[in-house]
Amino acid sequence: MLNRLAKGLKEDESVDDENELSETALSTLEAIIRKCPVEVGDYIDELVSSAFQLCEYDPNYQYNEEEDGDEEMKDAEEEGWGDDDFSDGGDIHADDDDTSWKVRRAAVTIIDTIVKTRPAQVKPIIQRYSDKMISRIKERIDDVKIEVLNTMQSIIKSTMELNENDIEKDLKAQTSVMRQLSVGEDLKAKQPIVVKSLLKPMSSKNIKVKVAAIETLSAYALLSQFNFDLCFDQVWPELKTTIDDDSHFEPVISALGVLRRMFRSKNLTETRKGNFTEATTDITAFLKKSIEHNYSKVVFEGLRVASSFLNALRSPSTGTVE
Repeated sequence: MLNRLAKGLKEDESVDDENELSETALSTLEAIIRKCPVEVGDYIDELVSSAFQLCEYDPNYQYNEEEDGDEEMKDAEEEGWGDDDFSDGGDIHADDDDTSWKVRRAAVTIIDTIVKTRPAQVKPIIQRYSDKMISRIKERIDDVKIEVLNTMQSIIKSTMELNENDIEKDLKAQTSVMRQLSVGEDLKAKQPIVVKSLLKPMSSKNIKVKVAAIETLSAYALLSQFNFDLCFDQVWPELKTTIDDDSHFEPVISALGVLRRMFRSKNLTETRKGNFTEATTDITAFLKKSIEHNYSKVVFEGLRVASSFLNALRSPSTGTVE
């Protein structure tokens, strides 16, 4: 009944009362999923389907095609308007008369809860809905966008968690433990679109959006492993700007995490071949500023990344940095 209630929305119009009712229903469902996992087992597939449908519910807004959207945002920023005008942490929304964002946020929360409480659902979610989840990073409301990014992180991290009992079963069946990691293969194959979708929120003036986007990229770097340096030229322009923000330290710590995983993403025989090797001077300057930073956590992370960077520059034949 709650599922039907949550979906009882007009497709072409956002009505406040209906949005409030749907949000309440979805919040109730989320609590039931979290606290009564056995009882809702037979309804999970339907709930996942409904949640992904509702996370796109935005009848008062027309999302443009990617190229048009980028150009439109560029024009908007030149005129002094855009997502960045709502960068105070989420209290101000793009349209005060439109409350459909509450439905989308509640729907994304359900997806996040299912991912965290039902590991068996992660692979089906990736196979059926990964494209839709990635596309939702374009969300126009910061509060919802942060939830989407956090849920992306949950999905990515869930693909890398191994259960000890599952490992024992695999060993008994004489199969490779690496089969457990195959859960994330479909997501790894989407690296170009994942990285591209994160570039815009990484440049947001809303510090919470920016950090969530960089943290998502960091989680994805761990999943992607050996191929992640291929996106260096795309992400470096945004990452290197974080060191010059004296008002916040969270972005630079997150950026350093991305770089550390990128520098460690190459096999020993492939060091000095990463795409990042052509930016050695800029990276060195970035790390120098990190190590000289006023905040101790930035210094600590900067030292870790510097060590990884030196290892990445070593010659595989001599072991020295040339």
